[in-house]
Amino acid sequence: QTFTLPTIPRASSVSCSTADIGSNATISISRASSSFTHTLTYSFGSLSGTIATKTSSTNISWTIPTTFYGQIPNSKSGTGTITCQTYNGSTLIGSKSTSFTATVSESASKPTLSPSVSDSNSTTTALTGDSSKFIKYYSNASVATGAQARNSATLKSQKITCGAKSITSASGTINAVESGSFTFSATDSRGYTTTKTVKKTLIDYIKLTCSLNAGAPTTDGVATLKISGNYWDGTFGALANTLTVQYRYKAQGGSYGSWTTVS
Repeated sequence: QTFTLPTIPRASSVSCSTADIGSNATISISRASSSFTHTLTYSFGSLSGTIATKTSSTNISWTIPTTFYGQIPNSKSGTGTITCQTYNGSTLIGSKSTSFTATVSESASKPTLSPSVSDSNSTTTALTGDSSKFIKYYSNASVATGAQARNSATLKSQKITCGAKSITSASGTINAVESGSFTFSATDSRGYTTTKTVKKTLIDYIKLTCSLNAGAPTTDGVATLKISGNYWDGTFGALANTLTVQYRYKAQGGSYGSWTTVS
C-alpha cells in the first residue's frame, strides 16, 4: 500500500554572513520540510527587533541597521544573535540561534577633516598682503583640523605638523614656520585615522646677516671698511624687500657720530 510519511517536527538551523553596518547580510535557513515557515529576530547590544515574520524564503537579505553604530562606539565590530523560530502552519516547532558579526566600515566611519591655515602675524601679512602666504622664519600659522567623528565614535587625538614643529590639539598656533606644508590628522575611538596635507605658498626668506671688517686707518686718517652679509632680494607680494647699509664710528673713549649710508 502507499501512504504519506508524517512531517518530522524538527526546528530549522540558521546562519548569517558577516557584513558592514548599513550593508546587506545574507541569512540562510536549512529546513527539514518545504512547508515550514520562519520568524527571524535579532539582538545586538541593547537593541532587538524582527527581521521577518513567517517567511517561506530560505535566503533572506537583511540590511544591518545603522542604529548598531551606537552600540559599538569604541570597536570596529560587534557580535549579535539571530533567532529563528520554525513553524509548521501555526504550530511552533522550536527555535535555534546563531551569532553574527556586524563590522564598521573604515571608509564610511573614519573622521572627517576640514583643515584651515592662515598667517596670524600682522607684520608678515602686511608684507605679503595675503594671510594664506607665509614668510619663512617669521610667519605664525593659525591652524585648525576641523575634525569630526562619525557614526557614534568620538575623537581621541588630533595633531597638526609643520616641518619639525607640531601641536597635539584641534587648533592652535605654530610660530616661526619653516615649511609651507601642513599635515593634519585625527584618530577616533575606534582607532580609525584620517590624514590630510595642505600646501601653502612659502616665501623662502633668507635671514639678514651682517659683518664688518675695519682696517687700521692710514696716517692720513683713512680707514677701509668691508661690510658683508646676506639678505633676501625679492618681493613679499604687497611690498618688496629693500636693503640699507649704514656705518658709524667713534674715537676710542669718545661717542658715536651719526649714521652714514653707503651703496
